[in-house]
Amino acid sequence: MRNLSRRQFHALAGASIAAASSQILSGATLTAGEVIERIKKNVGVPWNPQTYRDTFKIGGPDVKVTGIA
Repeated sequence: MRNLSRRQFHALAGASIAAASSQILSGATLTAGEVIERIKKNVGVPWNPQTYRDTFKIGGPDVKVTGIA
C-alpha cells in the first residue's frame, strides 16, 4: 500500500474535485457516485468502505451534484 501525506491526499482529491467542478460549470451533470469514483481513481490508496468516514451521510450515489465546496 502506498502511503500518502495529508498534503498529497488533499492535492489529489482537490484535482479530482476541480475536474468535476469544471464539468459542472460547463453544463455537464455528474452524480455524487461519479465524483467519488473519480476521487477513488486518483487518490492512490485503497478506499475503505467499512469505515464511517468513507460513506454517504446524506443522499446517495445517484444524487445530482450541483456544486462542490
